[in-house]
Amino acid sequence: MSQHKMIFTIILMTIAVFVLPSVSATTIKIYPSDDAFVRDDSVYNADDLNFGTGSWRQNLRAGYEESFGIDRSFLKFDLSPLQGETVNSAVFSAFALSGHSNPVIELHHVSNDNWDEETITWNNQPSSDTFIGSEAVQSTPQRIEFNVESYIGENELSLMMSEQGENGFVNFYSKDLDTGDPGDAVFWPYIEVEYEGGECLDGDLDCNGCVSQSEITTYAFNWLNGDPDITQSQVTTAAFNWLNGINSC
Repeated sequence: MSQHKMIFTIILMTIAVFVLPSVSATTIKIYPSDDAFVRDDSVYNADDLNFGTGSWRQNLRAGYEESFGIDRSFLKFDLSPLQGETVNSAVFSAFALSGHSNPVIELHHVSNDNWDEETITWNNQPSSDTFIGSEAVQSTPQRIEFNVESYIGENELSLMMSEQGENGFVNFYSKDLDTGDPGDAVFWPYIEVEYEGGECLDGDLDCNGCVSQSEITTYAFNWLNGDPDITQSQVTTAAFNWLNGINSC
């Protein structure tokens, strides 16, 4: 091959590399649609009590305390917006507020999604079917994380947190933490997912290409509650576009 042909070939190959379409990765946080803890304490008849409403709803608990008995926590996530997407990673994260007795938290998959935070109790709790992993809580406060990538193909994902041996104890914040402070969202449990695809519109929480009234309301609420991934300018632009019918649905 002549030197000119070789140079021309190298140029063509270089152009081909740079004109290939690039695929960007999008990272989103999905917060629970339902979360609540259940309690085994026959002394105070707690086995049939629901803790997903009232003053208890702001906390998730796992493990044993002498004054209360054994607690387990259940969380449910709506993953339907991710169907058909190529997921690179998915991490479940929960904020441990306090604990004692060297607790180790175990995360389990729950295949039965037919439960809700307002009716679940110890006696009607769904059974867990797969052990996902364990994480020692060596100090508090701290976040603990688990890889849940292999479960993202489901439309809904239910998880259960328990304490290994149910002797130690950890107290977590739930999605219902609401102190009135702008930073509450920082403490909520979530699944952080990175997947292939273009960026979603600001406020398009389900990434379907348009923004609904409920989405823009939730988007603004999350910003007001201190979501670190949302800025004031993003909320302002998203609200302006929605009010003017731009990408609204």
